[in-house]
Amino acid sequence: MDEVNKFLIRLYEASREVELDEFQEHALTLFNGLVPFDLARWGTTALDERGAAYQTPWFYKDPPESLQDYNEFREQDTAAVLVLSNPDRTLNFPLADYYSESCAGLRAYQRRYQHAHALITSHLNRVTGLYDALSTYGAHTNRSFTEAQRQLTELVFPHLREALRINQSLHVERMRPRADGYQWAMAICDAAGRLRFVEPQFTELLLLEWPTGPRQGLPVELTRIASSTPEARFVGNVVVFCIKVIHQSAFIRARRRMPVDSLSRRELDVARQVAAGLTHKEIAKVLRISPATVRHHIQAVHERAGVHNNAELATQLRNCGL
Repeated sequence: MDEVNKFLIRLYEASREVELDEFQEHALTLFNGLVPFDLARWGTTALDERGAAYQTPWFYKDPPESLQDYNEFREQDTAAVLVLSNPDRTLNFPLADYYSESCAGLRAYQRRYQHAHALITSHLNRVTGLYDALSTYGAHTNRSFTEAQRQLTELVFPHLREALRINQSLHVERMRPRADGYQWAMAICDAAGRLRFVEPQFTELLLLEWPTGPRQGLPVELTRIASSTPEARFVGNVVVFCIKVIHQSAFIRARRRMPVDSLSRRELDVARQVAAGLTHKEIAKVLRISPATVRHHIQAVHERAGVHNNAELATQLRNCGL
């Protein structure tokens, strides 16, 4: 147990210290010192009519093209379906001998990518409806996983998930705006819009804006933005979403739409200058418009934002991240 305790201490230390895009690689390297394996995948999985559909795995010495090739044979993968049907249990599969001759394509796939043995674990995330899944593979047919290693993996997997959640939460908090009046809900997704981390309030806001939209990822409108620009703002009918892409992750914050979100670009420019404490003449000089036009814009801004003075306007802009 001393080795397990040392592993857990190092894992939770890493959850606070390692960057998000490096954490899973680091955690799996630590875990490999506890339960030796040759390759691994760790990510989210859905269960559909074709079987297990891996969403956003982290590949550990397993080539990414292995997932694309797997999709051709995933209807034959009864082992994956069995794991997803028995969440929170680690199952030990001698894959070299597990499938019948009728699964010749899948057997050839496993030989090609050296998936001779596997310890596979899943956990159902009831917020996203996806499974968190870890597959560790042994590459040698004569070196199977032991029962002790299976039990150890089952014991450790919840800690791996929790450490990843802590790592994600810490990065989310760094991205969350500090506001007095409005709470932002946060999520993390990949470039394809598949959710890696999501707060329950974020899911509620997605459903508020898109009642018939997807439950396990972002709607097309947000996915398109996340995959095409490093930073953007989407103002929906009832919800505002702000997207910032860092490395391979898109951080998304969401809140209910407020009156100030209806300001035009020019009105917002004026409102920001007002909130910064500039006078009418100073705003006119900065924006290259007349003082009379500034007064007109400020009056319109107050009416549209539903505020009575510049102090209220400044507070609403700050709380809304504008």
